[in-house]
Amino acid sequence: MGKYSRRRKRDLPEAGNWLLTYSDMVTLLLTFFVLLFAFSTTDISKFQAVLFSLQDALGLLEGGTTLDIIQEETILSGELEGEWLAEQRRLGDLMTELETFIKAEGLGEQVLVSLEERGLVIRFLDTVLFDLGSAELKEESKGILVKVAEILEGLPNQIRAEGHTDDLPINTYRYPSNWELSSSRAATVVRFLLESYSFSPDQFAAIGYGEFRPIAPNKPGGQPLNRRVDLVVLREFWNSGEPEEWIPGEEAGWE
Repeated sequence: MGKYSRRRKRDLPEAGNWLLTYSDMVTLLLTFFVLLFAFSTTDISKFQAVLFSLQDALGLLEGGTTLDIIQEETILSGELEGEWLAEQRRLGDLMTELETFIKAEGLGEQVLVSLEERGLVIRFLDTVLFDLGSAELKEESKGILVKVAEILEGLPNQIRAEGHTDDLPINTYRYPSNWELSSSRAATVVRFLLESYSFSPDQFAAIGYGEFRPIAPNKPGGQPLNRRVDLVVLREFWNSGEPEEWIPGEEAGWE
């Protein structure tokens, strides 16, 4: 009986060895839950609840920096997602309001609205704003821009006017090429909006692309589509790409 008892004691594992297996299991479980989060669209609050439950159950993770980092990144991603969805709804509401106006005025073939990755695009096609070869606003087009300005007024977003032409060459004293024509048209739209409504001038940019960003083949059926001015309400995320207010003399070290 004594020999049997001594043999059993010798066969027992050394104290503490089981902790290695237990810690391996904990690590695998944590990895498993992180992978689940990475490859799914789990609700943020639910995932946090799982993490807290895991922390309470295993004990060893309490106060661990890994869990703190995961929680911080999870909360941050949730905030960014919430901001993006909120802006998506705002731009969607603007799009609906603009579409209602366009339909009421019978402008469905001349003014198009779309929601793109960079923001809300209001596209004025062909001669709705300008005559061929001109950058002077048509009198009847001013009412259209006034209504658009009423809808956009008060937005914090950057607004960019982009001028485009077809590939038909132009060579006049005022517009030596399509670069000058497209740029002048974009600037004309910006100037009209700033003069008509209380927009902040630093919200706007005017850009001319000439004929080099067509949306249709430059053939008789596609050229009218390429002659356009796009008014783009940029998502606030894109605002970070715009230059901040410049203080004169700051770069040169002047005071």
